[in-house]
Amino acid sequence: MNVGSGLRKELASLNYSQSLGLVKRKRTITADYLPRSAKAVGWSWLFAFLICFNQALYQSALAQAVQTPRPKLVVFLIADEFPYDYLARFQDKLPPGGLRTLIETGASFSHCRFQQACTQTACGQSVIATGAHPWATGIVGDNWYDRKRGKVISASFGGEGTSSGNPHQMVGTTIGDELKLASGGRSKVFSVGIKDSAAIIFNGKLGNNAFWWDARVGSFVGTSAASAPPSGGQGDGMPIDAASPRGNQLVAEFAKQLISQENLGQDGDPDLISINFSATEAVTNRHGPHSQESEDLVLKLDQTINGFLSFLDQKIGLANCLVVFTADHGVAPIPELLKEKGAEAGRIDPKYFRTQLNSALAARLGNYDWIEEFEPPNLYLNLNTIDRQQRRQPDIEALTAKLAHSLPGTGEVYSAFQFFMNQLPNGPLSEAIRKSYFWGRSGELFIAPRPGYIFTAEGEGTVSGSPFTYDAQVPLILKGSAIKAGHYTESASPADIAPTVAAALGIAAPSLAEGRVLSEAFGQSSGGGKSHYTF
Repeated sequence: MNVGSGLRKELASLNYSQSLGLVKRKRTITADYLPRSAKAVGWSWLFAFLICFNQALYQSALAQAVQTPRPKLVVFLIADEFPYDYLARFQDKLPPGGLRTLIETGASFSHCRFQQACTQTACGQSVIATGAHPWATGIVGDNWYDRKRGKVISASFGGEGTSSGNPHQMVGTTIGDELKLASGGRSKVFSVGIKDSAAIIFNGKLGNNAFWWDARVGSFVGTSAASAPPSGGQGDGMPIDAASPRGNQLVAEFAKQLISQENLGQDGDPDLISINFSATEAVTNRHGPHSQESEDLVLKLDQTINGFLSFLDQKIGLANCLVVFTADHGVAPIPELLKEKGAEAGRIDPKYFRTQLNSALAARLGNYDWIEEFEPPNLYLNLNTIDRQQRRQPDIEALTAKLAHSLPGTGEVYSAFQFFMNQLPNGPLSEAIRKSYFWGRSGELFIAPRPGYIFTAEGEGTVSGSPFTYDAQVPLILKGSAIKAGHYTESASPADIAPTVAAALGIAAPSLAEGRVLSEAFGQSSGGGKSHYTF
């Protein structure tokens, strides 16, 4: 049986507008959201045009990229919560090798930025793997509220009827899926990380296995029993602190053993491995991006990457590899540090925010539970209360948005009705929010903080998740025999990575890919590009 037949059937069985997030939940009051069919059809044609246009550009770059030998192994080195600012600040402290080797001998893009508003791990990983944004893939956050089941679910463990991690909530194919399809299943695809969400999302539907660290058993575990962890997948008997360089070192050592055990990059069919360094997020969340702890971790990650590149050179030959270094998101500065320097900043406690907002609604509409859940940036209204009180949902959305916008730290607030009627104002921030909204999973309100504010309680360090530069701008470096080394200032996005890697491999880009091929990295004209967003 063709390895891709199951996935092809699955994708073919999806209603087109459902797969792109265009169909509203059945509960929505039709009279409040007319004209539904016309609006859905219009968006479907727009998506179809954009995807076909991107595929035409892709084929042009593909014809030139395949003139060079294909890499034997594609290696994604993805640092969790690693803003571009880290490279700029610490580059002078980097010794020879490691990140400096990638910067000096690879194609480095200084203006690489996520184009969606929600910059969380699962969102970032899905964009890198698929070349598509949450409005297409449905990965609207690390977690979202499942109204049918009445609970918050995980992007990687929330699939209905499943108890193990899987990527089946993500619509469309990944770069690994396409490699599997193109090779008839002969290529091997793996992903490794401390965090389950990073490994599972990137592995796609056809990947051989995704491994992540399970602290309960003190070893790596996988999504499939078909490929057991390497013998070195056990811990050393000592507790693993994810918020330390040890976490990244553990992942790199495991990846080396996996490459050796599976003989990756050793035959005529290219293989792919994604390695996710999650300790950067754990350290930065705890201490902030401007702490000595974060600097120390970046410099030790550089050492880890140096050792890994040396391993690749000895095992496969770096000339036979395509290495991609990037991050799944950046991070906000500690708000208190910004305030000390005179900037406006602060924290928005999600629980307190929800309580305040519900009280404000109750004072105007009656003492009921008007809010069902708040999983930033998505706020879910209590639709049963709205129905019982015979209120119009668009009216309640508008009132809630107005009240939310008046609370301290709240930035842009948009309602489902505004998304449906295409009433968002023009501008890069609105466009980024639009690319984060997926019908049926996103809330009735999308709430973005103001710059400098973060959705977290007092005393909890910092987080990512906003559309602003500190969260959205990340490093992007490509290194391989087909790559022209240099520093590139053209605008780029992590959504461009999958189409670019596909071109280097001579295979189709992922099914919903929106990004462009970074043709300048192949020594070709970029053909222009939109300016990167600045908020």
